[in-house]
Amino acid sequence: DAFTCSGNSVILERGTFNANGYNVTLSSSASRFNCTTTNTKTLALGSGTFTLSGSGSTNRGFLYTSTGLTVTGNGTIKMSGAGVKYFEGGGIQTWPTIDNANSGTLVITGANKFADITYSYSATGAATITFPAGVTNEFTAFSATGASGKVLTIVSDDLGLQTTLKKSSSWTVGAN
Repeated sequence: DAFTCSGNSVILERGTFNANGYNVTLSSSASRFNCTTTNTKTLALGSGTFTLSGSGSTNRGFLYTSTGLTVTGNGTIKMSGAGVKYFEGGGIQTWPTIDNANSGTLVITGANKFADITYSYSATGAATITFPAGVTNEFTAFSATGASGKVLTIVSDDLGLQTTLKKSSSWTVGAN
């Protein structure tokens, strides 16, 4: 069955968290999913959606390090908190989809591989997606879009340095 937690965080310290294709919802405004220890552990995303409502500097959203961690599956990680949301990927290589599902900034760290990046909140608000300078994030698709008066801004975390966004097929870029 689906997993819902109204507490502040879920911490995967060792062992396996297997979503088994079900949805995982962390509904607190302070929610985060944390896999930062160096112990051996597996996060099996499956094909479900991980919804995280946390935002802000102490409620960092989705954090993990690649040390000791195996990630499987290609589900969606939906960052739905208002304000600044953090996806600290640690170099995720499993091609999930990441969705900025609310207004505010989505900060992505690490050199990650995503199936897609979406912005499901684009119909009602403006947002920014920040990528780390000097590294490459790869995408199969890049579906995040803004709209007239609801601009989606894509920036490097160091305005003096470039970030690289790589996609194997052609890019379609437009402006209002």
